[in-house]
Amino acid sequence: TRIRVDAGRAAGPPRVERYSARNGLLSATVPSVLYDREGNLWFGQVGGISRLRSNHEAFVNYTATSHAGEKPPLAYAAVTSVRPLADDGFPAAVAAGTSGGGVTFLRGDGVSETISTPQGLENVWVNSLTLDSRRRLWVGTTDGLNCIQLGDVPAPPQMALRQRVPLWGRTAAGTGRENITVYAGRALELEEGGAGAGKKECLWCSASRAIH
Repeated sequence: TRIRVDAGRAAGPPRVERYSARNGLLSATVPSVLYDREGNLWFGQVGGISRLRSNHEAFVNYTATSHAGEKPPLAYAAVTSVRPLADDGFPAAVAAGTSGGGVTFLRGDGVSETISTPQGLENVWVNSLTLDSRRRLWVGTTDGLNCIQLGDVPAPPQMALRQRVPLWGRTAAGTGRENITVYAGRALELEEGGAGAGKKECLWCSASRAIH
């Protein structure tokens, strides 16, 4: 659903526009919507990913279905979260967390790479994806928290190195912390120690039985 809210009282009430499978979406269940720097809207759904470009009316869909024997864009169709990665150091347009297939890194041309438990992910069920200011991708799963960084980007402290994985000619290092079920995460810069003390970036996670 898109709600247009125009400035000024004379504009009248907000205009509501609804999008569904009739408009090209893959599913009526859309757990994740995000906007990237190029003006694209990305929709994570039970069925795959839809992209709505800023200058187009039609959705571009990416699914786990192969139509002519080619490798499908997604390894698993149920997408729980999407995170645009353009201009964030990753050789992909978007990362997609799934409920059973790990994390898929998807380029705009539909070519993809997937990181799952054989590559060090704590669990194949991914609940959340978030980026911090150092361009590290944090992956919240049902069995732990992973952090994926490329090249010389430093790994977070107090997290064990799981594995180094090739990603389109570059090396992605994955670190992890187990025994925590993460439902959502957000990297925030907050004042530390009172006014004037400066800001410090922290990762906040809503998890089972606690907030970390």
